[in-house]
Amino acid sequence: MFNRLACISALMLLTACSTMPRATSIGVTDLPMYGGALKTSEQKAADEELIRRTMAMGYTREQGSDKSVELGWKYFAQGDLATAMKRFNQAWLLNPENGNAFHGFAVVAAQRGGNTLEAERLFKQAIAKPNVTTTAFVDYARFLNMNGRFNEAVNFANQALTRKQDTPNARSQISYSYFSMMDYERACIWARKAVENQDHLETNYLPKVCGNRPQ
Repeated sequence: MFNRLACISALMLLTACSTMPRATSIGVTDLPMYGGALKTSEQKAADEELIRRTMAMGYTREQGSDKSVELGWKYFAQGDLATAMKRFNQAWLLNPENGNAFHGFAVVAAQRGGNTLEAERLFKQAIAKPNVTTTAFVDYARFLNMNGRFNEAVNFANQALTRKQDTPNARSQISYSYFSMMDYERACIWARKAVENQDHLETNYLPKVCGNRPQ
């Protein structure tokens, strides 16, 4: 469903990603926020050790959280959803207000499939947090497109552009939304804007949607 490198921008997008590996088994550490489970004394000690090591390396908890998010996306790109979720959980543990950790939760949940309500809940938590990257809005738009909610997808992709005009692939998502709603004129306009912004578009999408439309 989600392929961080090919489909989600510099980090995002709506294209065919069905070949992305999926997790086969899910334990407590593979669930967002550890599934809200009560932790054992050993797990609590491990959490404290993570915080101690982070501080010992000279990072604040917020900085350590950002580093864990970066690692999470690297594992996601490799198709290792379980390890990606562990890193996003560590990011959340270090800084529960890190919206980018929730963004990671949402994309992994969407990639695993089977519970769109959970994935959407996590997307909403992500974009509600301060300082979340604008790509979270683009990924949410893509998620909405894939679930047939095209007008909503346009709204959230536009929110990404309002926050940061050069956000990768927001224009692509808007174009896909209009194309799905059979508004081919707007789809073409936004596809051309996507090309100007060097966004990712599906192969042969531009000529398919624009055809012989004048520039």
